[in-house]
Amino acid sequence: LKKTVRPVPSSSVLSSAHFPDRNNGNFIICNSIGFLGLKQYTLADDGNGNRKGTAIEDLLVSRKDRNFRPTDIEIGDDGALYVSDWQNVIVGHMQHNVRDPSRDHAHGRVYRLTVPGRPLSKHVAIDGQPIATLLAALEHPINGVRHRARVELSERDTKSVIAAAKTWLKKWNPKNKAHAHHLLEGLWLHQQHNVIDRDLLQLLLDSPEPHARVA
Repeated sequence: LKKTVRPVPSSSVLSSAHFPDRNNGNFIICNSIGFLGLKQYTLADDGNGNRKGTAIEDLLVSRKDRNFRPTDIEIGDDGALYVSDWQNVIVGHMQHNVRDPSRDHAHGRVYRLTVPGRPLSKHVAIDGQPIATLLAALEHPINGVRHRARVELSERDTKSVIAAAKTWLKKWNPKNKAHAHHLLEGLWLHQQHNVIDRDLLQLLLDSPEPHARVA
């Protein structure tokens, strides 16, 4: 098979209410040599608990600027996709002296990708919110919102967080496929606070839903 990408400085799964369903959940990679841009792959379960990627159209590509070096991607609070561009004529492998004057240490770019005709995402308040509100945010369908909630919860008092989390976890039915990820969020929350809950761990290990199993 022909190798189409190398190297890949960064990768992520696109999760944004601003982007259409065709893009959401796709695996995105940044490539900075040869192909200069962002490739995307749909993901599907192969029946063995693994995810198989299938390439679809490129999400972003430079056809004229050969110094375009996409190195990282992030979804903003507005749902837009932000792409950092290293923008350098020289790239690694040490074939050039580290003091080569062609190396640009001062410049770069950040691109903001939006979808024409689609509304941007609404802000979800996380910083300083009550623990109950943060636990509710762990139910949000967008990865970035849940991530921000986990970070905020990691800064709170452990006893208060775990006590509230145990009450929150009682809402979810382990036999309900739609509840599996909420239970997994609860396990991750325990991990952040270095609290062991073997019953919760076993519940997820025995889950028939592959995206809930952690083994």
